[in-house]
Amino acid sequence: MNTFRRITQIILCTTLLALLTACFKENKPTNDTSIIPIPTEQIIKKGVFNLNSDTKLTFDDHLKSVAYFFKSYVENGSSIKLNTNSAAKNGIHFKIDSSIFNDEGYQLKITTDEILISAKSEKGAFYAFQSLRQLLPADFEKQDTYDKTHIAIQCLEIKDAPRFSYRGMHLDVGRHFFSVDFIKKYINLMAMIKMNTFHWHLTEDQGWRIEIKKYPKLQEIAAFRDET
Repeated sequence: MNTFRRITQIILCTTLLALLTACFKENKPTNDTSIIPIPTEQIIKKGVFNLNSDTKLTFDDHLKSVAYFFKSYVENGSSIKLNTNSAAKNGIHFKIDSSIFNDEGYQLKITTDEILISAKSEKGAFYAFQSLRQLLPADFEKQDTYDKTHIAIQCLEIKDAPRFSYRGMHLDVGRHFFSVDFIKKYINLMAMIKMNTFHWHLTEDQGWRIEIKKYPKLQEIAAFRDET
């Protein structure tokens, strides 16, 4: 009986703690700084940057595509609309920095007034976005489900570059069938953790899985095996 009471008390205390945490959650950043993979250098700062519809997005011309990719990600995942024309108190800027050695390296600096992404190339800026993406609420991944009008993002400084130039993941569709939507999701998740090579196992002795109109027998004959 005493053991049962003790377990009950633990459950009640845990539930109460969770409720109290939820009550105070609005006054804290809606994210943590558990970035995958762990950045080369990361310093947590005091304060938060408030991302909202007053936030201005600016960029160097060479990073325009990445900046607009970030813009679409935010706007598709929430009711927040980033501003690219008028002045704003807080801003996000994508900047070319030729002093960064690695093409896929980047620097991410978040202060209370600004988010500054510096990179040598579009690749580095894209991976900086992936780190920033991981600091946003998980609801953004569900598309248009985040209903709050602002996001508190922890102030920090990151300097990061990949240790290996080839970072790949493998998917076997020779023997296992996946939908087109799943393939797109798989590549999207690879990008989030900064993988840069998609190894697609399309053919093997189990069957030919690519349609090539010039060689129709590859699908008519070689796509099937009596043994399988």
